[in-house]
Amino acid sequence: MVSSAWRRQGHLARATDIAVRAAQDVRTGGGSPEPTRLAASSSLLATAAYTAAKMGDRQTAHALIGEAAETAKAGRANADSPTDAGLQQVLLHQLSVHYLLGDAGQAIDLARTIDPTALPTAERQGRFFIDVARCFDQWGKPEQCYRALLAAERAAPQEIRRGAVKDLAGGLLHHDRSLAGVRAFAGRAGVTVN
Repeated sequence: MVSSAWRRQGHLARATDIAVRAAQDVRTGGGSPEPTRLAASSSLLATAAYTAAKMGDRQTAHALIGEAAETAKAGRANADSPTDAGLQQVLLHQLSVHYLLGDAGQAIDLARTIDPTALPTAERQGRFFIDVARCFDQWGKPEQCYRALLAAERAAPQEIRRGAVKDLAGGLLHHDRSLAGVRAFAGRAGVTVN
């Protein structure tokens, strides 16, 4: 996606604008059934909200994630075969928005409303738990952070080799060696354990 390329290059405002315009174009365009257009639009709005949060633009991020949720709900209500996939994806983006804006408590409250077993792939489930771990780390709750990392490993063992997990495991190892099994986990995540 073009907006993601701009975001990776550090042009966050441009990336946000591109995603918002694309969401508007998709929603009002023809050719595809309305539920398909609404799902695509909600995904683009969620991406724009995430990018705005990376920029630190709290007001825009919250407005866009709210619009993404409403659009996903409208798509679900109008679909012939209703699915929560679009709404779940928006909730996952909303979790990231809260984290990026430093609202770890709100992120954890939101995470408690998400059923990770309903996520479509083991990889997505693992990433959900990694996001939850990051929020607990931001909130200063090492035990809960560690439990979320263990849940990520159970869901998708390959995901614990990600840089974010390695950083979290290293931090836990450095600050709280009293957590049972944290040394072994850190080693599995790729942290050099002395």
